[in-house]
Order: sequence, then C-alpha cells, then structure tokens
Amino acid sequence: MIGIELDANVRGIPWKFKPLQSKVQMHPGELVEVMYEIRNDSDHEVTGQAFPSYSPRILNQYLKKIDCFCFTQQTLKPGEVRQMPVSIQ
Repeated sequence: MIGIELDANVRGIPWKFKPLQSKVQMHPGELVEVMYEIRNDSDHEVTGQAFPSYSPRILNQYLKKIDCFCFTQQTLKPGEVRQMPVSIQ
C-alpha cells in the first residue's frame, strides 16, 4: 500500500484550490480517482493550468496520471467553483 497526502497551492492567480480529501491509500497499479475543487475569487474570468508534482520524487516510479485537469488550461468565470477529477494508477 502507498499512502498519498494530497495538497494544492496557487501562485499568481486569484484562485482557491484544494483536494476534497486529504489522503488516499492505494496499491500500485490500482486505479484511484481524487477530486479537487477550484474557485475563482476574482471579479473577472481567469485562465490557469495546474502543475502536477509528487513528493518524494520516487513516487514517479509507482504512480501514473491517467486523466487530470492539469493536462489542459482551465478558465473559470468570476466566482465560479468547479470540481475536477484526477485519475491515478
């Protein structure tokens, strides 16, 4: 089993960004979906893109992102809240 602590932070744009669960337990190769929530706190439309990272780096050997909102830019309207999945294996 691998224990994963989920985290999120934002730099340079007026978004609030957080995982909806703080930890996940999984076996390597098991498909797991986790949800993140993003909120645009500004009064204008904002486009940004998440940058995925693992810590410690050794996790790259065991985890593979199958689907992630981080693969493309996201545009949120003023005050918009969106929940988006990440599928890892």
